[in-house]
Amino acid sequence: MLFLSYSDEDRSVISFLHAFADADAMDAHFEGADERSRMALEFLEPVGWEFYGKPSAAALESVRQAATASGATLTVEPRYVAGFLRLSSA
Repeated sequence: MLFLSYSDEDRSVISFLHAFADADAMDAHFEGADERSRMALEFLEPVGWEFYGKPSAAALESVRQAATASGATLTVEPRYVAGFLRLSSA
């Protein structure tokens, strides 16, 4: 799993990036997420979610409901085209 976060210059907006090996790994991460999400949303105002790849139907529906409830956007880009991850600069 990959977990990164970035903020804008004035630290008023933070973005979180999660990457999972596959939909099953994402589903395992989502187990128990309802309670964690409720606690986090006491401090955060979501702007949107983006999926790159094919999440499970359950994960997509869960995030779709959260996006609808909060007025946030949901973007889904299911088709992988190409790319790579370079782990070192050498």
